Amino acid sequence: MRGMLGVLVVVGTVLAGAGCGAPDAAPGGSGSRSAGPVVGDSRVAVVSVTGARIGGLAAPATALPDTRAQRSYLARLPTGPRTQARQAIEGLAVTAPEMLYAHVVHVGCREAPADTVSVVRRGSAVTMTSSFREPATVDCFAPVSTLAFAAVPG
Repeated sequence: MRGMLGVLVVVGTVLAGAGCGAPDAAPGGSGSRSAGPVVGDSRVAVVSVTGARIGGLAAPATALPDTRAQRSYLARLPTGPRTQARQAIEGLAVTAPEMLYAHVVHVGCREAPADTVSVVRRGSAVTMTSSFREPATVDCFAPVSTLAFAAVPG
């Protein structure tokens, strides 16, 4: 009986973990990156961070106007996602009069696709949200935070 219980626990853990997070993500602050579409006039890229707290969904997006601000923001991320976020920023190739913004747009069991991210500018405030909704049947053991970067016209 005890042996059967052990098998069930292992099988259950494997099956539960299989549906959680990005395909190449593992707990402990790993992540994946995907380039995104143009959203309105903004270009968007997303990075997923598994198992690490990187910020909340509330508040406006964070402006990253220069290299110093970008380095400071990236320093808060675990090493793997930091590298992927740096690559996402470089891939956006932000040029004047654009401004780079970053924001956590989704926390769940899966990465929110870049094409679900909305970027809205109201005055000097930029908000970024995701319309991505996960199936109600998904369970996970480690949260996946989707961090969006957007090149927003000035």
